[in-house]
Amino acid sequence: MRKTVSLLASTGAAGALILGSALPAGADPNSPNVGITGAARCPASLATGVAITTSAGESDTSGVSAGGFYSLSLQQVPSVGTVATFSVECSNGSDSFSRTRLITRPISGKVVSVNLFS
Repeated sequence: MRKTVSLLASTGAAGALILGSALPAGADPNSPNVGITGAARCPASLATGVAITTSAGESDTSGVSAGGFYSLSLQQVPSVGTVATFSVECSNGSDSFSRTRLITRPISGKVVSVNLFS
C-alpha cells in the first residue's frame, strides 16, 4: 500500500512538471496585451500594409514584409474578446479589402495568428 501511494505521488508530481513545462513562458490569459501576426495576400498585386481597428476604438498599423507577413499589437483586448476589422492595402488599390474577426486573448502565449486572403 505504501509503495502504491508513493508511486501515485511521484507520478502526479511528474505530470504536473510536464504540464507546467508545456505552457509557453509568458503565457498570461489575464493580460489584455495581444500580438497578432499572419500573412496578407491580395488577389492580383502585393499587400503593402495592414491596419486593425477594434470595436473598442483601439487601432494599429503595420507594413507587410516582402514575404507577405505582418505584425500588429493590441493592448486593450477584454477577456470576452473584441471584434476587429482588418484592412489590407494592396499595391493595386482596387485589390484592397477588409475582413472582420473576433480577437480573443490566447489561452497560451501572447500572439494569435490571423491570415488575411482576398
